[in-house]
Amino acid sequence: MSVVTHRSESIWTHKAKETTFPQLKENITVDVAIVGAGITGLSTASYLMNRGLKVAIVEANHVGYGVSGFNSGHLTSMLLDMKYSSIHHDFGTEKTQLVGQCQVDAINMIEANIRQYGMDCEFKRIPGFLYAEQPDQVKALEKEFNATQQANVPCELIDHAPLPFNTHKAILLPEQARFHPLKYVQGLAQAVAAQDELLFENTHVVGIDQGEQCVVKTRSGTITANKVVLGTHTPIGLWPSIQTRLEPIRSYIIGVRVNDIIADGLYWDMDEPYHYMRLTEDENGPLLIIGGEDHKTGEKEDTATCFKGLEEYAHRHYDVRSIDYHWSAQLYDPVDGLPYIGPTQAAPNVYIATGFTGEGLTGGTYAGKIIADAILGVDNAWAAVYRPDRVKPLASAAGFISENVGTVAHFVGDRLKPSEAQTEAEIPAGKGCILMKEGKKVAAYKDESGKVHLMSPVCTHMGCHVNWNNAEKSWDCPCHGGRYDATGHVIDGPPVKNLDKIEG
Repeated sequence: MSVVTHRSESIWTHKAKETTFPQLKENITVDVAIVGAGITGLSTASYLMNRGLKVAIVEANHVGYGVSGFNSGHLTSMLLDMKYSSIHHDFGTEKTQLVGQCQVDAINMIEANIRQYGMDCEFKRIPGFLYAEQPDQVKALEKEFNATQQANVPCELIDHAPLPFNTHKAILLPEQARFHPLKYVQGLAQAVAAQDELLFENTHVVGIDQGEQCVVKTRSGTITANKVVLGTHTPIGLWPSIQTRLEPIRSYIIGVRVNDIIADGLYWDMDEPYHYMRLTEDENGPLLIIGGEDHKTGEKEDTATCFKGLEEYAHRHYDVRSIDYHWSAQLYDPVDGLPYIGPTQAAPNVYIATGFTGEGLTGGTYAGKIIADAILGVDNAWAAVYRPDRVKPLASAAGFISENVGTVAHFVGDRLKPSEAQTEAEIPAGKGCILMKEGKKVAAYKDESGKVHLMSPVCTHMGCHVNWNNAEKSWDCPCHGGRYDATGHVIDGPPVKNLDKIEG
């Protein structure tokens, strides 16, 4: 029987030290302001600084401590969530080949940055394997192999994946890679800061005034800029035209000690939702990362079962010694399968990059190139494929309807659901729930000392009600993916304001 020995922690945050950049405490003027110091924002900054533009980057937390520090560190040319077969059907051969080129080139760009800046981030080229574990999955796998070939992505169909259990056919992708994603973005941050660019941590953006020049307003100062880049994974603030085309998803990851010998590679099965695996190590030796159990943010009542599901999967497939880490990450699925990258119609001086599904490390990298080229006036063949104002009715319709029917259902239905407790005494320590207090619903969290924190359950983004996430002790909004910590402070998604406090 395995033993879970670590707290809820990403292997990447465990192995890397926090950066210590200053907080913005004045009003400044630059050419470009970038919100978010993850892989998208820092990739954009590195391209712009090399062309002589003055850039300021603001990060609400520490560098990379959003999604960039809480993923699995896969770098792949394969599309796993919206597969090449779907992209080819909806967008045609030419655009699918451009998408494939982006995926391949992004890995090369990351490797080039690592060499240029001398980063120590555990980068290694390894093969990737998309495999069919069940015989009835082979036909779909072969279809995906044909579509991947049409996308001009190097691949080979082989009889099985090099795993310690039986598989039926696999797609082999050479020259994929793995790395330490948090050390990589920290390395980019150091490279950017070394060029006298301005990088500020613990600086929360509370609004953006738009015009010929934009003003990024934070709690401690402002940045006036000709252009603003929202490298925040999903656009912060009110961007309804984009938010209605995104579905927020939680994905779960565990770090496992196993006795099996596994070839060093990236692995994905054909399940729905699929599982993904790769090797890494910490101070105690080799570690197998296993991820999956994806679901829409805020819709699963008992999120702890997602980690249990991964543990059960690990035990079915491997000889497990211990489970030492568990963490989760947020991703956003676009309704038509491709990210939205570039200027928005409503604010042409504001650039967004969102909807990367599970390929945010490569997506954030090529998004940085696309946005930097747009700001510099450089033609980029990829830009038209990902433009935010594209209209693709056939590809978008089903996802748009599903996502927005769900949003309306939550906006109305969550207000009508019965409360989970009637009194504060019913709430266990370390737990949160929706409480009925004086005839109104309240989000209530009881900390380990027994103190009860009361907040409005209304998400400050667009007014849906949040739900308690028991595995991560957070309040999650099922409409657009806003997430707050146990006492109501923003930690993820589009909201910029904390949940309103309620006096007890």
